[in-house]
Amino acid sequence: MALITSAVEECLRFDSPVQWNSRIAIEDVELSGVTVPRGAVVLLSLGAANRDADVFPDPSELSEGIGSGQRQQAAEWETLIPVREQVLKALDTAREDKVVGSSLEAAVKLTAGGEMFVRLRKFEGDLPALFIVSQATVERGSGEALEIRIERARGDKCERCWKYTTDVGSDPNFPTVCAPCARILRDYF
Repeated sequence: MALITSAVEECLRFDSPVQWNSRIAIEDVELSGVTVPRGAVVLLSLGAANRDADVFPDPSELSEGIGSGQRQQAAEWETLIPVREQVLKALDTAREDKVVGSSLEAAVKLTAGGEMFVRLRKFEGDLPALFIVSQATVERGSGEALEIRIERARGDKCERCWKYTTDVGSDPNFPTVCAPCARILRDYF
């Protein structure tokens, strides 16, 4: 939750939804050595304040509030982007070959060795969201090369999230949705 909070704050600082605001002086006032007479329109540049180098070390970068651990995690995620591009190409081929119709009908099976295996295994639970598929698994391979296999996902389609899972109907109160969706629905119905 802390990452979400700091990310929202940083996005609002970086690209403020309110760039300008105006006020009318109701009396003579002095601001930074300048007298603003009563009735004068003062234009406030709020967005510019969020780019003050005296306050923000790198005002042109989305970085404020992001700790070193979060930076390390972001750097690790960056290494997954080329893998994602390769998976998306394999998904296109699988669609052309009629193995799957949409990406959510797919299960991605990755085989890798060395550091790539370690990295993929670390993020294995997040890979379905990164690839926009229903399932993804990682297996250890003997070499450094990445092998990608696309298969049809196991299970039934959840009516809420559209993912294919083997636990659709596991909650008798919500027989057409997967277990994670049923947990969410229980809070509302």
